Amino acid sequence: MSVDDVNKFREKIRQSIATLEIDEQKFVVDLDEDILEVAMEVLPEAMETLLNALNAALKNKEYGDHKDAGGIAGCAHQLKGMAGMAGYPEISVLGEQLERAAIKQDFSRCEELINLLKAWNELRIQ
Repeated sequence: MSVDDVNKFREKIRQSIATLEIDEQKFVVDLDEDILEVAMEVLPEAMETLLNALNAALKNKEYGDHKDAGGIAGCAHQLKGMAGMAGYPEISVLGEQLERAAIKQDFSRCEELINLLKAWNELRIQ
């Protein structure tokens, strides 16, 4: 992912989360290079797994087609920590916002944020 791509995506996030710069400061961590390298290696597969789980929670047939707020919140919480460890504080902010939206059962906001995560993941793997 190029610096230009990251900046364009950050602008997309900023349109959805006005307080992005302030919120992401709490997720900036100074990591040992070895830990950061491992986190970045694990991120692609973990991100795919979390996106699949988020999609399943949005379309949870087990609950009679009701959305699974607890499942979304749990996945979002994992994403928040994982992204911070991998050096992506803006994705941690998305995870935090998604967790809050799930707790409030604001599923339209959940879908909006999940779509941003999907877009970021697609951009990242190009």
